Amino acid sequence: MGQGAASAGAGRAVTPAAGFAGVDSAYRALGPPAARLYRLLGLYAQPRFEPAVAAAAVEAGPAVVTRCLAELTRAALLAPADAGRYRMPPVVRDHAAAEALWHEPPAARRAAVRRMLEAHLRHVIRLDASAAPGRWRLGPPAEAPADRRGGRALYDLLGDRGGQEAAVRAAEEYGCDTLVWQLCEALWTFHDRLGQPREWVALHHRGVRAAARCADPRAEARMRVQTGTGSLALGRLAQAEDEFRGAARLDRGAHHPRGEAAAVEGLGLVRLGQGRPQDALALFDAAAELVHGTADRLAPAVLDRHRSRALAALGRSREAGRTLDRAVAALRALPDRCELAQALVDLGELRLAAGSPEQARAPLDEALAILQDEGARTRVPRAARLRQHCAAPGPRGPAPR
Repeated sequence: MGQGAASAGAGRAVTPAAGFAGVDSAYRALGPPAARLYRLLGLYAQPRFEPAVAAAAVEAGPAVVTRCLAELTRAALLAPADAGRYRMPPVVRDHAAAEALWHEPPAARRAAVRRMLEAHLRHVIRLDASAAPGRWRLGPPAEAPADRRGGRALYDLLGDRGGQEAAVRAAEEYGCDTLVWQLCEALWTFHDRLGQPREWVALHHRGVRAAARCADPRAEARMRVQTGTGSLALGRLAQAEDEFRGAARLDRGAHHPRGEAAAVEGLGLVRLGQGRPQDALALFDAAAELVHGTADRLAPAVLDRHRSRALAALGRSREAGRTLDRAVAALRALPDRCELAQALVDLGELRLAAGSPEQARAPLDEALAILQDEGARTRVPRAARLRQHCAAPGPRGPAPR
């Protein structure tokens, strides 16, 4: 947030700075509806925003908001940005925030910020559902069917990495604790596939604290599972185990088996990382029992993929192959292509370990094509390294993004 926006949370009124003279002149020429939208957008946490955020700010219909956005653009107070969004330059945003502090009552500012963050959350949820269909969510579901833009949906967010973190901080600043953890949950796929786990863990610590303030054990458990997964990506097994154990206790106490299954799955991954495949296998079996009979079709397939890794580590290669084949078949019938790609990478690795590099080529080539298309940066290097061990070179595709 800009300095003026940050001050909004403290409720102090300030006058526009003298250095805003050019911006101030353009602002004074606006009609009342556009001027009010301008002021409220100054309180928004991100430099780019969707038209739905503008509509939420002033609680107006599309026609009114379209006219106001056009007026602000003609005045050079806004500029068109990517993916149908608009951009407010920092100096303009600071001026708008100062005007909001001067003219808008504190309660109106807080309500507008909440509405804008809620609109942004709905947008992020739609992108997440597009990139990772079938992933279970504790927060609000996507409002419309995912359009399956895959990796392109993630890249809509990638340009605003700092902006997403700013949105979480703004929700925290304005006391919107439910929005804090829901934004963290919705940004899961963005962080998981595009990397930077340190930022991911730091952001999710905010989510854990916010969920605890909400006195919502299921939400706190969800945040702890996502934090634990980030710790796994950093190789911090002890920290990951603490998060997963805490999440399992919370979900068990809340009688939430789906959440508990995710925590138990995470503990299984910790055991794999510790070189304890037998313990890992038992935990994956326990997680499968927790999701048995539910409508979740993705979890059993993913747990089979994890099982196959544990079985391979135990030297039970034939059983591992059958289990992984079952996972691949199940994932082919589901819309989450990135999960399918990860299973195909495991299949290539299993065939390489069995001394069949020529049979590993096809699944690895398919996996690489999917991962590149989906924008799953963190998944490409392992698949590419394994592909180098195959007998013949594969077709040259686009460079990993």
